[in-house]
Amino acid sequence: MRITIDLFFFFRRLINSGFVFFNNYSRHLKLADHKEVAFTIKTPTETVRIPEKGGINIKSGVYGVMPFNDNAGGLLIKYATVHPSTIIGDHYFYYPIGDIKPEFKLDNSNIKTISFIGGKMVKDGKFTYLTDIKPGKSCVAIITTADGKTANLVILSKEDAKYSYTFDIKGIKTLVLTDKQAFYDEVKDSLTIRSIDQPAFSFYTYPTIRLKSANVKAGAQAGMFKKYDVTLKAVAPVGILFKQVSDDAKMNKYVASLAETPAKPAYGVNYQDTLPYKTYELKLPAKLPVNVYDLLATFNYHGNTAAIYADGKIIADDYYSGQAMPFSLRRELDKLGKSKFVLQISPLMDKTNIYFEPGTPLGFKSTDHAGLTGITVKPVYQVVF
Repeated sequence: MRITIDLFFFFRRLINSGFVFFNNYSRHLKLADHKEVAFTIKTPTETVRIPEKGGINIKSGVYGVMPFNDNAGGLLIKYATVHPSTIIGDHYFYYPIGDIKPEFKLDNSNIKTISFIGGKMVKDGKFTYLTDIKPGKSCVAIITTADGKTANLVILSKEDAKYSYTFDIKGIKTLVLTDKQAFYDEVKDSLTIRSIDQPAFSFYTYPTIRLKSANVKAGAQAGMFKKYDVTLKAVAPVGILFKQVSDDAKMNKYVASLAETPAKPAYGVNYQDTLPYKTYELKLPAKLPVNVYDLLATFNYHGNTAAIYADGKIIADDYYSGQAMPFSLRRELDKLGKSKFVLQISPLMDKTNIYFEPGTPLGFKSTDHAGLTGITVKPVYQVVF
């Protein structure tokens, strides 16, 4: 098999520095693993090999960016087999790419001292190598340059980098690590974090932030990151009752008259009780619980389409993909306790005429064609500070 690897470079200064972009991912395809791969970059003044010795293993599904001849606050990084994340002051953040072993090659010409926590440091002539790296919040190489500057190379874990945000909090660039939903309002100077079904959780920031909520307490230090613990009042479980109000005999007759799933739209803006679909009355809570931002409902159904109506007007819809249909009760606050809610599911025939992702559960399409199997409801907690 012939393998073609396309490299794209962003060049700076005298076209001596940039980034290597590589990709071994293709949707729905298992690509070949590539072992002992090395990238050779020829610049006007030198040839850079990544890595310098041996090679890296690029498995199927892996893609990334690696810098070469990168200037980090006066420190020259000849190359790094990690993905750049963000820069905050003199802190340069990275994270691993797939199973590729993280490694840095540093030019010693402007290095005065190096302190490295989280790996092995080897000085070899004009260069220093950082290897055997164990990524995490405490993995940092603190480097003082000959001209008195400091460069901190921080190698986060893939999970921490995946669930990270960078906000400009009161003019201070801040990195927030949390697997919850987070956003910052610059006008109100308020940080909001939302948690689904977990009233107690933690998050981390660098640098530290001001606390303006009794629900948030400063915790222990985790490397250079400050931990914060959030404790909110838990609410009692909330459920949504449902009952079928459609006639199975009518739907069975309708299904028997079809050779395939109709290509035309299965539902409209206005609810039609004459359509021979599966229909369920929904008993939604009259209001949201106190101290909860939202209730997130998920409708576990199978069929062609699903549509929710309030007093005969559509308020949500979904095309079956094998995933549950999400529904926010907060969006319908003005209707809770007042409106009549129904869910209507159109049937999917054995001949679907629809493209589904591989692995989508479709065993029902030749038997019951449509149905609602359950509804789960999870509270969405929120802290603002």
